[in-house]
Parts: sequence; structure tokens; C-alpha cells
Amino acid sequence: MSAKIIQRSPEWIELRKTRIGGSDISAISGTNPFSSIHDLWMIKTGRREEDAPSMAMNHGIMLEPVALAKYNMDSNTNFEPDVVFYEEWDVAMASLDGISPDRKTILEIKCPFKPKSYEMALFGIIPEYYLDQIQWQLMCSNAEKAVYFVFIDETQSQAIDVLPDVKRQLKLFKMAKEFWQMVLDDIEPKKGKGDYGLASDEADNDKACRILRNRLQIKALEDENKEIEDSIKEKYKDTNMLFPESGMKLYWNEGRSTVNWKEVQLQWHISEEDLEIYRKKGKPFATLK
Repeated sequence: MSAKIIQRSPEWIELRKTRIGGSDISAISGTNPFSSIHDLWMIKTGRREEDAPSMAMNHGIMLEPVALAKYNMDSNTNFEPDVVFYEEWDVAMASLDGISPDRKTILEIKCPFKPKSYEMALFGIIPEYYLDQIQWQLMCSNAEKAVYFVFIDETQSQAIDVLPDVKRQLKLFKMAKEFWQMVLDDIEPKKGKGDYGLASDEADNDKACRILRNRLQIKALEDENKEIEDSIKEKYKDTNMLFPESGMKLYWNEGRSTVNWKEVQLQWHISEEDLEIYRKKGKPFATLK
């Protein structure tokens, strides 16, 4: 169900106070590193105001129209922003950055202030709290697909298709219903692992980003190495090979499976020498180093 509500208008701001949107669901699920279910409960019950947009959020808001125009141009279509409500429970809403004319595809735009999300997207990785947001949007819109679009500038952008995950949607829906009942009954949720301080030191945040980038690069290299190793092992199956330019050797070992020799020995009074007759023949395996 769609409503002609302009995002970030006074009407939209008031509506969000009485609804659970895509930006709320990750706090409820516990995947949001910046907000917890307790924080959200305080806001929804009127005990505190929602935080003012940060510099990073304002950066994203400013660039969203540019990113939307870029995606529409590249995909030769006309996605438009929209606000939708879940047919089975209109407390669930989603403010979409874009939805296709046939309403089968939705668009979630991220314009990060720093390149972490973009670098992750290049490896096909979407943070968990964004995945929760996208699945909530897919549920509310009943779309067939979402596109996660990370935009840095006209020359740096990355799109990842996301299909509906019904199991995840049902889990999020159940958690949202339970949370909303706590709002209605004015029952304060327990503070959990999401209630922690945020590191504001710029150098420390840069270090954390470097660690993440290094891990992603290591993972990519490990995947590349495995693919290359598998191709070499398949080509030279059962044959020991020397690669003179690198000095690496491929050699095959006669693998042998293990035997619970203690149990066998105790039960049948078998000596170490006789134990070998109970050992199964192992499968060959290769080592490349």
C-alpha cells in the first residue's frame, strides 16, 4: 500500500513517530551499531527526541537526488521515491529512495561520507543492518527485488541486487510486533548489547576501517588463491609437478582416514601391529605451497 507523502515533510516526520520504518528495524533486530531497541523505545514513547541529522546523514540526504538521477540514467528507467505501508499491519512502513514504474523493484541508496560501504559493496558485501532495512522495505512494498546502490560520485558507484528473504522478513515482523506492544503497554525493554558508547576519535575509526578493508582484501585474495589452486590441482590430478619460475611444488599424498583404535583394541585385544588391518584406505589429497 502506497501513500502520497513527501519524505522529510512535516507530515512524514509526524507519521514516523507512530510507525516502524526501515531505519528503525535494525535497532529492533539488534544489528544497528548506532542505535539500540532501548534507544528506539525511548523515542517512540516520547521520552526523548530523535537525534538531529549528523554530518554524514546530511551528506547522504544532499547526494540522494544526484544518485537517483545517476541510477535512472544508467538503468534507463524512472525510479521515484515513495512511502509504502505493509498491507497486513500498517504500523510497518518504508520510505523508499526509489521504486520502479511497475513497482516490482525498489531502490535503496547509500551515499556514504566515508568510503567503507562502497569498498564493501565492491566485494558484494552489504552490512547486516542495511540488509534488515532492505528486507523490511521489500516486505512493506511487496516488491520482487531490491537494488542496493552505493554512490560516491559520478565515477564511483556500485549496485547489488537483493532478493526477498521471507524467513528473515517473518523474523523481523515478529520482533517488530513484540516491540510495538512494549511501546503500547509502556514496558521498557532491557538494555542489551546495542547499548554502548560510540568511539568518536577519528584516528581510532580510521584504524577500524583499515582493519575492515584489510580483512576484505585478505578474504578476496584467499578466494582467488583457492580458485587458482583448484584449477591447478584439477589440471595435474594425481601428478606431482614442479613450477620452476615460482619454486612451488604440487605433490599428492595418500590420505588415510582415522580409526578409533582404542575402542577396537580394547574390545578385540588387538596389538598395534594387527591394528592396521582395520584401517580404511584414505583418499588422495594435494598440497600446494
